[in-house]
Formats: sequence, C-alpha cells, structure tokens
Amino acid sequence: MRIYQRDLRIRSQEQASRSDNLPKPPLPSTSELDKPSDSHNSLFNHQNSQIRKALLDRKLSDQHKHLDSSSPPASSDKN
Repeated sequence: MRIYQRDLRIRSQEQASRSDNLPKPPLPSTSELDKPSDSHNSLFNHQNSQIRKALLDRKLSDQHKHLDSSSPPASSDKN
C-alpha cells in the first residue's frame, strides 16, 4: 500500500511540473465571478423572504404562547 501511495505522489508531482510548463488560460475577472446571475439573485431573495416569514411566524407564536402561559386565568371561569 505504501508503494502505491508513493507512486501516486510521484505521478502527481510529475503532472504538476508538466502542467506548469503549459500556458494557462486567462481567468475571468473577479467582478464576473463575484456577480451572481439574476436568476440566482431572485431565487436567493425568494428563499430569504420565506425564511424571514417563517422566523416571524415562529416569533409571534412563541410570544402568544408566552403570553398565554404567563396570564392569570380569566375571572369569567369562576362564574
């Protein structure tokens, strides 16, 4: 197993040295990479709004539960 791993390491080093001699294609500018597509933005905004709505609903339900548990029993129950 060690021989196999050593062989793989030697091969990868040889390939790396060979690829260094080849001209590399120009990389796209960083502004193109950083700028997501419009469809990606709309999907992200949609997911973000769904998450916000779910969090708001949960927050409101938690507040109602807290208010219900902390409020004293209504006086109308005694009648």
